[in-house]
Amino acid sequence: MENGDLLTRVVQACQAAIGTALRNPSEALGVAHGLRSALDTLNLVAVETARGEAGLRPVVGNARLLTQAALASVLAHTEGRVDPNGIDVSAALASLKPPVSSGPTVTARAEVKPGTGVPFFSQVSADYVAMRKAAGAGQSELDTLQLRRKTFIDVLGDRLVTEYFPRDLQDYVLKMRFWPANVTKRFDRSAGKPALDAWNTTDVLAANADLHEKPLARKTMAEGYVANNRAMIRYGMNDFTYRDPFAGVKIRWPPELRLSAPRESIDLDVLNRLFANGVASGCLDEALVPLILYLTSRRLGLVLYLRGSDIRRKHGGVVAQTAGIVCVNGVWQRVPIKTDESMGSFVLHELLDAIGFVDWSMARGDSWIFGALHEHSDPSKYASQFLNRRLVAAGAKGGSIETIHSLRGDGIDELRDADVDPRARRLQSGHALDNLHDSYGRKSLSRKDAMAIATRSLPAGIDWSVF
Repeated sequence: MENGDLLTRVVQACQAAIGTALRNPSEALGVAHGLRSALDTLNLVAVETARGEAGLRPVVGNARLLTQAALASVLAHTEGRVDPNGIDVSAALASLKPPVSSGPTVTARAEVKPGTGVPFFSQVSADYVAMRKAAGAGQSELDTLQLRRKTFIDVLGDRLVTEYFPRDLQDYVLKMRFWPANVTKRFDRSAGKPALDAWNTTDVLAANADLHEKPLARKTMAEGYVANNRAMIRYGMNDFTYRDPFAGVKIRWPPELRLSAPRESIDLDVLNRLFANGVASGCLDEALVPLILYLTSRRLGLVLYLRGSDIRRKHGGVVAQTAGIVCVNGVWQRVPIKTDESMGSFVLHELLDAIGFVDWSMARGDSWIFGALHEHSDPSKYASQFLNRRLVAAGAKGGSIETIHSLRGDGIDELRDADVDPRARRLQSGHALDNLHDSYGRKSLSRKDAMAIATRSLPAGIDWSVF
């Protein structure tokens, strides 16, 4: 398509879009937004190129690309809005697409409003999600991020990031107090429910103004919705010159955002039933995963991704340590470690050696210890769900109060009761060292501490003989 034909199509598309907006006022804001940005870009290019050598080099040197981007913005924004009057918008758009390259794909960075040097939230947040995807985030995590950025845009509007103010974050939280818990179930495509884009946040909030559906927990709002959207805004600070508009904001949490119930320890009678039922099931994961969580005080995700080669004898006992990244069926993948401290070695209690678990595991070499769980797309999520059901069947309260993750906390309490050194407890459980003094020296357990952990006395109220 010749440039003259392209410009003609753009002008025709603009005229048609303006006519549509006049007849349908609801379309006017979107049309104005798209055209304003494109015209600002074209004006900037015209002014700077007219200045010759004195023009801004980034603009003059990329004048053609900027012009093409502006025209593509007009066409993309007007496509679907224009009247069917013979304008081939799709063809015009196709003429602006760069040739297909066999080289590596580079994610486009957020566009900025000319003259401002800052992006819109929708653009920088889309970049953030793309970065998380490139970094290996799973689809469920990406869907969650998309949902949370959508609520931010629906509630506060899509603005330049510098046009948000501290009070906006407070306003977002206040309006989101009616947001239902587990709202993602509304968008389950496999269940025939509407896609996310078919819902408007304000409509969902209005529908639950009487709180007939349980609202979010404060922790989910603070550490999920608010934290994710703030991270999206800060992500753009790597490339653009602006400050975090929400830096130092102190939020007043509305009472409708329920407090999380504190997690409780598991009763020893429940533990006995859980352990006995697991052994009776004949399934390795049901029998030993809860035991290992309790004895090591490590996270479920890390335990499930242990291989036989991750276990070795040291200091007269046995330690385990993940490699962090492993090759499975010819493909390298990252072990789901939560923190850098999770990379450290930890001690296996001598009970695990006495029952034969250590020798059996080491014999598996580079194979997963709990291989059956890796037949599922998300081993940690699957194991957490079915082990929580087993825990409730053994008599636990369930919910967020007594869960399979409580065993990690119980293990840490048990280390404390056994008078294990505080620094050694943190290294064993994979927690960060909490002061500068403890951070000096090796970031691994000494022989003395390792032996104290491996040989400590276990609670007499549990029937360990089932193993």
